Amino acid sequence: MTMKTVICEQPGQLALAERAMPNAGPDDVLIRIRRVGICGTDFHIFTGNQPYLSYPPVMGHELAGIVESAPASAHVKAGDQVKAMERGLQFVAHGGKYVLVSIVSERISFADPEFHKRETTLLASRNAAVADFETVLDAMRAGKIPSAALNTHVVELADLPGEFPELLNPDAGVIKALVAC
Repeated sequence: MTMKTVICEQPGQLALAERAMPNAGPDDVLIRIRRVGICGTDFHIFTGNQPYLSYPPVMGHELAGIVESAPASAHVKAGDQVKAMERGLQFVAHGGKYVLVSIVSERISFADPEFHKRETTLLASRNAAVADFETVLDAMRAGKIPSAALNTHVVELADLPGEFPELLNPDAGVIKALVAC
């Protein structure tokens, strides 16, 4: 079975590609990606201004999806909606703040040169619980957070290679673009 991805073959050139779907191990959660947020890092990859990667990368790290399968020990189950951001420190803007809201039993680490190069501020908090996130989701569902005003553009995955350059145009008024998968 395959899945679609968008790769940046070289600066300025995107392509839709088919890749093998991952196989979930016994302790893994398998997530079907439904939306991918386009952020500044993706623009830098496209324009060739991201010095710390090799081409051709698969683009997108702001992910939202639906759990396809999960072990009984997981905190999620098949059908749950999830959102994730991997490798967060790599995407913090120069002088930005990296906020970790969690309590985990494992070590969290990152490359010190990357941390210092970006002059990052690190803030760790254990004050947000599942109920806090549910409060935010409830507010979004009730229309109290203008998500439609924030997510200004939606592009279908198959159309992204052709439409991505227009998202770079300041006249397009992009605040946040999403890729529908």
